Amino acid sequence: MQVGLKNDIITLKVLDNGSGYNQEHTFENHLGLLLVERFVQGKLFGTLSIRSDHEGTATTIRFKK
Repeated sequence: MQVGLKNDIITLKVLDNGSGYNQEHTFENHLGLLLVERFVQGKLFGTLSIRSDHEGTATTIRFKK
């Protein structure tokens, strides 16, 4: 897990080195991710991005301080 602050933007990043997963339907089949995305956008006015490939998954949340 990484946490950073730059230009009044807080960044939270969670990384793993697993086999990754298909991102095509990421939020359709994962209620937890959908709830986190809605919270980040609706309450923090931020963004949630996910990158997943054969080297692992990186989930990043960014929002204003």
